[in-house]
Formats: sequence, structure tokens, C-alpha cells
Amino acid sequence: MAAVLAATSPIRARGIAGILASAVLALCANAPAADAKPIVGIAEQQAAAFTNPLFTPLGVRYARLNLAWDAMRYGWQLAELDAWMTTTHAAGIEPLVIFSQSRVKGRSRILPTPRQYGVVIDQLLARYPWVREFATWNEANHSGQPTAKSPARVAAYYETLRRHCAGCRIAAASLLDDPQLVAWARRLRSAIHRRGLPDPKLWALHNYIDVNNLRDTSTRAFLRGVQGTVWLTETGGIVRATSPRARRFKQGPQRAATVLKYILGPMATRNPRITRIYVYNFFGAAAPATWDSGLVTPAGNVRPSYRVVKDWFKGKGRSTVAR
Repeated sequence: MAAVLAATSPIRARGIAGILASAVLALCANAPAADAKPIVGIAEQQAAAFTNPLFTPLGVRYARLNLAWDAMRYGWQLAELDAWMTTTHAAGIEPLVIFSQSRVKGRSRILPTPRQYGVVIDQLLARYPWVREFATWNEANHSGQPTAKSPARVAAYYETLRRHCAGCRIAAASLLDDPQLVAWARRLRSAIHRRGLPDPKLWALHNYIDVNNLRDTSTRAFLRGVQGTVWLTETGGIVRATSPRARRFKQGPQRAATVLKYILGPMATRNPRITRIYVYNFFGAAAPATWDSGLVTPAGNVRPSYRVVKDWFKGKGRSTVAR
């Protein structure tokens, strides 16, 4: 670069130098600072977590809800949703909503049409107007989700969300770090481009496979494959899980804490484009539940991972700037 400038006239050199300096400043402004600390939130379905005496001392101000797309059709689910929204709102917690498959028997493989999806968004915003952050679909690439073979449908949801919630922060999708992660994200980006939309600047990732092996291989590959910011909208160590895939990971309260230290430490430091980390979850679950990654036991006692989160806030402080 210096040789190019030396071969030009002084006036032209100053002009080029000014342009280059402006470009460098612009790049720096758009890149996360190397020492920036991510926001840490909680991914938790139970409203009772947010009034628990052990929750408030953590200082968490961001929470994620995984919401069945047809939840507002059913009174029991609407009651749960009302409780979650009113409790988090009263506590001053910023909600992030990620849509997912139906919880009703016989409907789990049914996808809403883009029009139905838009109606759901309108109903949600009318009932809870303070909600301004969304992701189109939960673990959209997972074989258990009806979206797994249809990135084009997720692209349609992304367009619908942008249209119905102008000014909202919208993640293109929440994806799981399985072997198809990068390829699936590429297909989704292509489907979004075919709709005439720009590249998404916000993505969501659940990187359980990576972090429970104390690595960030798939996470870094995903970051190379997408633009903009990434939020880990569900992550953490596993206390107990019974699925064939999860049984391959080391489990237990102390191991879950080790994983969480890795997430909030080396992984976050190496990947500054990850600006939010939602730890899953607050309440532990007793058998016969097939998954437990809670910060507290089902009986309400703190686990080592709870202390990791509390120490993180105490030692590094809570970020107050939404990113």
C-alpha cells in the first residue's frame, strides 16, 4: 500500500490516503471491539424463574422464549404465554421470541403459511407491544423440525417478520450446530436473496455440540459463512440428558460449570461477533425428564453453573448497551 502511494503525486496521494483512512474507520466502526463483552441472558420457558429469589441476584436482563407458532389458539398455552410476558416485563427483562413447531398432538409437522405466520406476529405485537426481538424459527435445520427440508419457507417467514415488525431486531433463523449447519445457512441465505432481500445481519445459533466438547469449530465455520452478528440463543453444559447424541457428552453439575466457563471465557473472547449468549436454562428438571441443564436443582439449590454466571456478572459487569 505504501508503494502505491509513493508512486502518485502528493495531492493525489493525500486524496487516496484520506479515502483509505475513511474506509478503515468504517470497517472498525462495523466490527465488534476485540475486548467487547457479550450480553448474557437466560433461555427459560417457566415464568416462575423470573420471580425466584435466586434469579434476581444474577442481574440478568435478557430472556429468550421458544414459542409454538399456534400457541395463541389454545387457552392453556395462552395462559402460559401471558404469565411469561407479564412476569418478564414487570422485571424489566427484554424478551426475545423464537417461533417453533406446534406442541399439540398431531400438529408438530404442520408449518404455518406465510400469511398465517404474519397473523401470529400481528396478534403477538397487539397483545405484547413491547416485544421487539425475534428469530424466525427454532433450530430450523434440525431433522425434528418441519422446516428442516425447507429453507425457502424460513426465508418467507423472515420476509414476513420484516414486513410485519418494521424496526424489530430479527434473526434470520436459529440453527443447531449439526453437520449440515453451514450448508443449511448457505441455502437459507440464497433463498433470502431470491426474495430480493439483503443478507441478514443477525443470526442465532445453538452450539451444544461444540461447547460440550470444549471447542468452537462449528461455531467459527458458521461465523465465516454468514455476515453480521450472531447470538447464541441457547447454549450451556449438560447436567443430565438421555438422547443418544447427548449421552456422548460428559455430563454432571461440575462438567456443566466447566462448559459454561468455556463459553463465557475462551469461546466468547475468540469470537467477538457473538454479542449475546443465552444460557439454557434456570430450572433443573428431575427424571423422567430427558434433559437437565438448569442453573439450580429441581429442589431449588444452586449448582456450580449458577455460580459461574453469578461470578461472570460480578467480575465483568452487565453490559447495558443492546447489541
